Amino acid sequence: MLELHKLNFAFDSKKLFEDVSLKVEAGDRVGLVGPNGSGKSTLLKLIAGKLEKHTLRGTILGPPVEEMVYINCRDSYFSQRSLLALAAPQWHAARENMIAASRFLNAEYEKAFEEFERLGGWRHLAVIEKELSLMDFDTGSCDPELLDSGQLSGGERIRAALCSLTSSRYQLALLDEPTNNLDSKSREWLIDFISVCSKTLLIVSHDRDFLDLTCSRTLVLEPFSRSVKSYQGNYSWAMEVREVERVRNAAKQEVEKRLIERLTEDIRKTKEQASRVERATTNDYIRGRSKKVAAKAKARECRLGKILESKVTNNTRVVAAPCFELGIAGRPHRQSMAVVARDLCVGFSADRVLIEDASFEICHGERVALFGDNGAGKSSLVNTMMGRMPALAGEIDRNPYLRFGHLSQGRCEYESEFAFLPETTVLSLFADWGSEAEIRRYLSRIRLTGATLGQSIDLLSEGERTRLELALILKSAPDVLILDEPTNHLDIDSIEALENVLKEYRGTIIMVSHDKRFCEMLSPQRTFMISDRKLI
Repeated sequence: MLELHKLNFAFDSKKLFEDVSLKVEAGDRVGLVGPNGSGKSTLLKLIAGKLEKHTLRGTILGPPVEEMVYINCRDSYFSQRSLLALAAPQWHAARENMIAASRFLNAEYEKAFEEFERLGGWRHLAVIEKELSLMDFDTGSCDPELLDSGQLSGGERIRAALCSLTSSRYQLALLDEPTNNLDSKSREWLIDFISVCSKTLLIVSHDRDFLDLTCSRTLVLEPFSRSVKSYQGNYSWAMEVREVERVRNAAKQEVEKRLIERLTEDIRKTKEQASRVERATTNDYIRGRSKKVAAKAKARECRLGKILESKVTNNTRVVAAPCFELGIAGRPHRQSMAVVARDLCVGFSADRVLIEDASFEICHGERVALFGDNGAGKSSLVNTMMGRMPALAGEIDRNPYLRFGHLSQGRCEYESEFAFLPETTVLSLFADWGSEAEIRRYLSRIRLTGATLGQSIDLLSEGERTRLELALILKSAPDVLILDEPTNHLDIDSIEALENVLKEYRGTIIMVSHDKRFCEMLSPQRTFMISDRKLI
C-alpha cells in the first residue's frame, strides 16, 4: 500500500529524515508520534505530494495522490473555503475545473468532465450534503456552497473536513492532528468510524487516548537519529516497550562506560610502559619488545574507537521533557474578581448570536473550565472577554489590576497578542529580556535550541510555535491565564510538563479544552457549559 525506501529529506537546511524505510500494509491503522519539530507533518505532506521534493532522496511508493485523503487540522482551521470545499475538496476542485473548461468544450473539458464523473459527478452532491447533515450541519437552512468557513468555529471546520473520510473515494487517508478542537461527540464519531474503517490510515496525533483506541501499530520518529522505529500495538504498548528498551540500553551503556574507562586506562599504562622501556635502553631486543607492547596499545585503541563509533551510531538519545516556567506563580489577590459579566450577548451579528443574557463572576484564584459543542461559542466568549471581539449586548469587565495571559486557538496568528511578522526570529522576540546567554538558557527548557533560535517563526512546527507562545505568556507572569485548547499541537512530553506547571499555579485559570485527561489533571473548581445559547 505505502512504502518508503531510504528516504532522506532536509527542510530549510534542517535534516529531518536519514535513510528512513518503512512499509504500511493495506488496511493498517498506524499512529505516527514524535517530539514537536521531528517531521511528522512534513512526512505526511511528502506522501500527499504537498511539498516540493527538490531536497528529497529515496522513493515513496503508494497510491496516486487522487486516491488519497489528506486532512491537516491547521489548514482546515485557517481555511476560508466554503463548507462544501472543506467537506469534499477533490470533488469540489474537479467540479470547478470542469466548469472553467466548459467554456471551450475541447479535449481539456473532456478530460475535466471524466475526472468529475470519476468522483461521482453531480449525483455525488447529495451524498456530500447527507454526510454534512450527519455531522450536525443544517444544510436545509443554509447553502453549503455559500457558507464561508471563516464564520465557523475551529471544531466545526475540522468536523467539516472529516466529512471527506465518508464522502470521498480513496485508498489511503493521512490525518494530521484530527482531534484538535473536536468536541467529545465528534471525537467519538471519529473513533467509531476508524474502528470499522477498512481503508489504510496514517494518523499524526498527540492525543494519547485517541491513539490507544484507534491504532494497532505505532511509528516513532527519532529526531536525533532522524529515523523511524516501528512497534506492533497501540501507543501505550509502544511506550511500555520503549521503556523496557530504555532500561536495557541504560544498563548496556553502563557496561560500555566501564569497559571504555578500563580500556582507556589500560592503553595509557601500556603506552607509558613502552615509552619508558624504549627510553631506558639501547638494547635492540628489549626495544623491539617495547614496540610490540606499543602495537598492542594501538590495537586496543582501534578496539576502543570501534566501541565509541558504535555507541554514537546506536545510541538513541532521550529528548529531555520541556520545562515551562512561570516568572511568578500568580499573585493571590484574595476576595477580588477577575472577570464579571452582566447580561452578556456574544456572537458575530444579530443573525448569528451564540450566547444570550449570560451573567457570571469569576473570582481570582479560581480554576474554571468552559465546555460546549463545536460552534457553541466558547472561543468567542474568551475572545470577547479579552476585548478581541465586541459584545453584541451587555457588559463584561476584567480586573484592571491583574495581568492577563491569553493563549488563543489560532496560535501566533492575527488574533494572538504576539502578532508575528514572517521574518521575525525566535531570539528577536526575547531581545529585551536579558543577555543572549540567559535567553538561550530559558528557551532550552522548552527544547528550542541551536539554529532554531535564528529561524523565522513561520519555519517552526505547530508544536514549536505553541511552546514558544506559552513561553512568552508564562514568562510575563500573568495573574489570569486564559487557555483556548492549550494541548493542540503539543507533543506528549510538553502536555505533561504543562500539566505539572499549571498544578502549581496559584492564579486564575479559565480554560477551553476537549482533552478529557488534561481537564481531569487540572481539577477545575467550576465548570460552565454553553448549550442552546445559554451559559449554564
